Amino acid sequence: MTVSLPDGKSIANANQLSSTSSVVNGFLRAKLNQILHKNHAVDEFKSINHALDETTKVTQVRAKLIAGLSGKTWSALAVDTDLEVLKAGTVNYLDASAIEGIQVLNKKLGGDNQISKISMAYYIDENSQLNRGYVVNDQVLRDKNDELVIDQMFHSWLISHNMASDDNGFIYRRTKDGVVTTQLVPADEIRGLLESPTTGLGTTIKKIDPDIELKLFWSAPEVAAEPVLDESFDSENVEPNVISQKEALNDLKDEADEQPTQTKGQKSQ
Repeated sequence: MTVSLPDGKSIANANQLSSTSSVVNGFLRAKLNQILHKNHAVDEFKSINHALDETTKVTQVRAKLIAGLSGKTWSALAVDTDLEVLKAGTVNYLDASAIEGIQVLNKKLGGDNQISKISMAYYIDENSQLNRGYVVNDQVLRDKNDELVIDQMFHSWLISHNMASDDNGFIYRRTKDGVVTTQLVPADEIRGLLESPTTGLGTTIKKIDPDIELKLFWSAPEVAAEPVLDESFDSENVEPNVISQKEALNDLKDEADEQPTQTKGQKSQ
């Protein structure tokens, strides 16, 4: 008996149906691969299988997350954010990747140093360029890849509010279809959303890991005070001593080295 190959629309519908269950998704992938091998069409459907991998990754990560949260629920330790995550479809791909990244980083840090507190120093200038730096558990992350794991949660938050950041930190509007526009998001709008108790970055981090607390610090560039000059001094040819945004953000990391329990920066209101 010859089994005909499924068309793209049928695969898309099946993929959507399987997106909330790792069991259903596993059955779909196994059945599809069986048909493709039987018809010698694995290479032909390679790009489609690659696209399906994202859904599979989400369902697998979410299944592990639900298993852990179910245990907390039965033990009466679950909080409201835990119950929200248990709802179908509340974990998107970026969230799932961030969850997996946090789990790997926690394993690397060791049982006595699990991520419990993230301090983020940030500054947005008038051109909507956002500079940021992180301190985790009052410690500076020495490994750049570890810092990217933390930063992935920030990117997940941006996507959830239809925004995206380029490599230089400029924040642009993003359509619901995933297209990044050329329209910059005003700095005050970004800061308002970021620090809001209902829409802020903290809500995304709580969804990814309920045990992590976030503290935000507004770290604006500093300008040195003007010196007292005598009348003969040519002040027009002197450039102001301006501390760069990068240096201002590094203050937070420097103090974490010297005094691990203290963080420099003006706390956001």
